[in-house]
Amino acid sequence: MGVDIYLHSIWRPYCEANPVEQQMASLFEAYPEDPVAMWIELYRQDELSGGYFRNAYSSGDIMWTMGLSWSDDVGSRLDAEDRLSIDHARELVAMIEARPLTRQRIARHFLENMTDGVQKHPIAGPIVSRFAEATGHELAPLLPPEFESLSQFLVDRRERLLAILRKSIALSEPLEISL
Repeated sequence: MGVDIYLHSIWRPYCEANPVEQQMASLFEAYPEDPVAMWIELYRQDELSGGYFRNAYSSGDIMWTMGLSWSDDVGSRLDAEDRLSIDHARELVAMIEARPLTRQRIARHFLENMTDGVQKHPIAGPIVSRFAEATGHELAPLLPPEFESLSQFLVDRRERLLAILRKSIALSEPLEISL
């Protein structure tokens, strides 16, 4: 579950040069016992193309951290083909820049949402709760992430999101966004 953002003028050539079958084969070799690490590395490599951005609905959700919402602040701006216009990309850049990721903002988010072992993400939380109810399984409490690592991760995510939005504006190319 998450958000996928594509800048097709960069993404398509990258995919042609790096077929997913080849990527997966090398990642299976590199991470034979750790499928989660394999998928994380695949997304990392894809993001390095400059034409793709992924945001999981998890503690690393950059919009949630900034007090913004993918559905309200981004989804409401998409056209019928799930594209973000250049004007809306400019609006989104301004909204994000108005919410710098200060240590205080990250600490508040961390303390309010990640220290009691309960999944509080606005999308993942209800899904996890429904799953537990439907299956009758109690889920183990979440361990809070290590604060310094989380902080650096979130700062990096914000910069990567801003980078793809700015590329969209510079190229006058709408982004395709899958929520």
